[in-house]
Formats: sequence, structure tokens, C-alpha cells
Amino acid sequence: MKIFVPQKITNAIQETIRKTQPKEIKGAFYAKQNNDESFSIDGLFVSEYIGTNFFCKLLIDKRYRDFEKRYFKERNYEYKKYNYIGDWHSHPEFACIPSLYDINEANDDLKKSNANFVVQFIFKLEDGVLIGSAFLFNKKFSSEKINLIIEQ
Repeated sequence: MKIFVPQKITNAIQETIRKTQPKEIKGAFYAKQNNDESFSIDGLFVSEYIGTNFFCKLLIDKRYRDFEKRYFKERNYEYKKYNYIGDWHSHPEFACIPSLYDINEANDDLKKSNANFVVQFIFKLEDGVLIGSAFLFNKKFSSEKINLIIEQ
């Protein structure tokens, strides 16, 4: 699986992390499915809640629900082509790999949904450049690192 992060989204994440580091920040990604193995991020939600240096949580509040409604309406409710793909968060002081908390959260999100998979994205700035990784979690409760293409 490949996931493409266009420059517009990359720039927004970089700016968000720059403003909030060394604290963690979280949000959600929505994506267009290009084919069975390729997605392009085309929706970015950034939480207003800034976490600690070690933890952050996505609040599903009115602001998030309004974003989600707008996203689907603008795409004519084509859920098979455009949909939530997973959460993203920063690890300003750590490697871009999921912690035990991150893994448990992704598996819990998957249990609660009717999706076949969710992707967890982790980003950080290194020398002003956004780096990141993506991990696919599926219904078998296994995970694997997937190809994340970040346009800079």
C-alpha cells in the first residue's frame, strides 16, 4: 500500500508541529482511494487540544464532526472513494514508530468501526524537514509499516 501526502497537507502539518513542539499534537486524515493499493490524503483535521511531550488525544467534538460532515458533503458522499483513513500525530522527541499506547488506540479504533483497516501516521520535524511513517492495522490485529510518500 502507498499513501501520498501532497505538499499542501505537508506544509500544514509542518506548521502545526513547528507551533506545538515539543508537545504532541494529533488529528485525522481523510483520503481519496486511487486504486486498491494507493491513497492520496485530501482531508486534514488538526485537533485544538495540544498534548504533553509524551501523549496526545484526538477529541471527537463538534468541530471535528463539522469537519467530517463538510468533507463528505464536498465529495458528494462517495464513501467508497473518499473516507477516513486514520489518525496522525507528532512525536517531536521520539522516533516515528507507534508506542504501545498508539498500537492499542489503533486496534480499539478498528474494533469500533466497520472499516477493514486503519492507518496510523506519525510525524516529526528533523532539521526543519517533515519526516514520518505510516502503519497499517487490520482486523487480524496485525500491523505493518507501509510506504508513505511525503511531498516536500
